[in-house]
Amino acid sequence: MKCSLDTISAANRRRIGVQLCCVVLMAAFMGGCQWPPPNLFAQNNDQKPDYGSNQAFSAKSDREPTVTIVSEKERSDIVQVINFVPTNPWLIFDPLDGKIDGFKCTIYLAADVKNRPEGRKDGVKGFFGDGTIIVQLFQDVSEDGRRSDMKPAHTWELSPEDAYPWRAREMSLLGWGYGLRLQWPAELKLSGRKIAILVSYRRSDGRLISSSKPIVRRVPVRGV
Repeated sequence: MKCSLDTISAANRRRIGVQLCCVVLMAAFMGGCQWPPPNLFAQNNDQKPDYGSNQAFSAKSDREPTVTIVSEKERSDIVQVINFVPTNPWLIFDPLDGKIDGFKCTIYLAADVKNRPEGRKDGVKGFFGDGTIIVQLFQDVSEDGRRSDMKPAHTWELSPEDAYPWRAREMSLLGWGYGLRLQWPAELKLSGRKIAILVSYRRSDGRLISSSKPIVRRVPVRGV
């Protein structure tokens, strides 16, 4: 009787073992397509998920900084010249000499704004031009700044190619402008003297447009 019970127990053990193997195999087969990726459990809780190139899911701090590409478009229909000369525009091109021999200014060549949103008023904005920028430097400026008393000291004429390095890298509220940094000839002795700067623009069709009036500044004797 004992032998019979042992025989039955052994048979039961074999049957139970076969059933367990079948269950394991079925579970592995059925769950194969749902198996998590190998790196899921290894992912740190602080690690941010990778959404690929879809920026809609990325945090703002993770986005690439916006790179402004300088506009290559040039307008031939410039109608106005705007010149900004800071209160202290002076430049020293030779640090060893330490003498002021140049200045900086920002100019905008304005043209009519096209493709304006509906309901927006007409206006102008700065664009790059296909003509020549003319910068005139005057000396012997009188106290009242009358142009008739000014003596021309030097003139720069910048073609589109010459002015290209001075194009702004970013568009301001006034549009695209030029940040000029000009050096006057060494023979000019302007330290302590009052000068005037006048910017004009010669369009490709020959029309000459001038800024409203010369901007007067006094050159410091030394330093900036």
